[in-house]
Amino acid sequence: MQALTFFGTREKLSRAGYGAQTEKINHAAVKLAREVAGDAALVAGSVSRTQLVEREGSGALDKARHHIAEQIRMLKDAGVDFLILETFFHLAEMKLALQCAAESGLPAIATMSFRPLTTQCADGHSPAECAKGMAEHGAIAVGANCEQEPERMLPLLRQMREAVKVPIAAQPAAFRTTPECNSFTRMPQFPDEMETIQVSRKAFTAFGRIAKAEGIRYVGGCCGCNPAYIRALAQGLEHSK
Repeated sequence: MQALTFFGTREKLSRAGYGAQTEKINHAAVKLAREVAGDAALVAGSVSRTQLVEREGSGALDKARHHIAEQIRMLKDAGVDFLILETFFHLAEMKLALQCAAESGLPAIATMSFRPLTTQCADGHSPAECAKGMAEHGAIAVGANCEQEPERMLPLLRQMREAVKVPIAAQPAAFRTTPECNSFTRMPQFPDEMETIQVSRKAFTAFGRIAKAEGIRYVGGCCGCNPAYIRALAQGLEHSK
């Protein structure tokens, strides 16, 4: 069960006017997830990029590290079982997030996001290089999330699988992209006409079958997904050979 703490750093919440409530918001999200999970599931804390590196460049990495470390401490205090580090565009920021996770003692799954193309992340590393970097920094599973629909995400996941021995994780988006633009957030339909590029639930059922057959052991959905998509994904996993 994933606590809704995505973009829950003090820096991000301050920009939205909620900085003073950072600890309260993170703790409340974990408490809610724990109540729903009960004894049936583990609870993960979601941690994402700060956007400082996107706005200010690599010189902001120290500030980013401070904010990520603070949120991870809050999530640990709130009682999460592990972390999902997701939607990082820069491998450098992901590596420092993994360092913070290691210092906390919490296991971490790490997934990068690739845009505008799946060939490299924002600081120029291929999917295979990203996978190696995340694994070397202690991630218990590595992979990709968001930006691409299942069909377009699969090739980069295969590159990651060939590069590392740790499990591969994937949370594709539910929006179609193109060969010229591999990320839905850079598509002309974003953000006001997303319904015109929505993928079918069958695409997630098919992805579930392929993921199980190819050894992608951690799967889910990202932007554009609702419970029906997750159910379709589960059906694909259940009915695969």
